[in-house]
Amino acid sequence: MTTQADKPKRLPPADSATATTPLLKIIAHSPRMEELFRNLTQVLVKESQLIPRERWLVTMRMAWRCNCAYEFGRKAPDAASNLDMKIVVAALDAPELSADDRLLLAFTDQVHARQDIDQQLWAALCATRSPAYMVELTSLAGLYLMAASVANVCGAL
Repeated sequence: MTTQADKPKRLPPADSATATTPLLKIIAHSPRMEELFRNLTQVLVKESQLIPRERWLVTMRMAWRCNCAYEFGRKAPDAASNLDMKIVVAALDAPELSADDRLLLAFTDQVHARQDIDQQLWAALCATRSPAYMVELTSLAGLYLMAASVANVCGAL
């Protein structure tokens, strides 16, 4: 993974009293986007029905797939174990993956690569998750795809 130090800083932080992280200080250049990002984060991270480990795994896998050192570094300390960190970067056929982890990683990989997933994977996920859960899971993956893209392109510290 490329480190943030290897990437040029493209936007200086905006002067915003409410921006609490380097990424929000970049997004604060557009107050409307900052508000939308805060609202989405509030719903998908703080008020979500998503299982915390699943939420963490999807956000970490997306950060890794996007090669986003900023997001990966922010979430890595929340790992429950060294095994969880290994799972984030594991190949889909790795023996240490549970069936559920494999589904979540495949989901994240496909959202990252295609912004879509195949029908078989969708059916497997829906077999144990409600439609509302699937909307939140998909929105979370999309939010972190966007966050990683903004961090990478605009140069979050």
